[in-house]
Amino acid sequence: MSWNYLKYLHVYAQHSHHQETFIVGNRGALVELRNLIDKALVDGTSIGDFFPSDEEGYQLHIGIVEDEEMFNH
Repeated sequence: MSWNYLKYLHVYAQHSHHQETFIVGNRGALVELRNLIDKALVDGTSIGDFFPSDEEGYQLHIGIVEDEEMFNH
């Protein structure tokens, strides 16, 4: 496949407290991520399909947590 057709997105989580987190991707992936965030803000959740550089696809789940107690667990 081509860089122009797949939504390439990497989410690099922190390795320890106070370290950076990175979200990097091609334009199509970042636009889709923004759209999924917008959808989650309206509907509560959203799911999108993305690819890392090895082209093994994965689903990204986005959701709102409205309850502080629930967020801390």
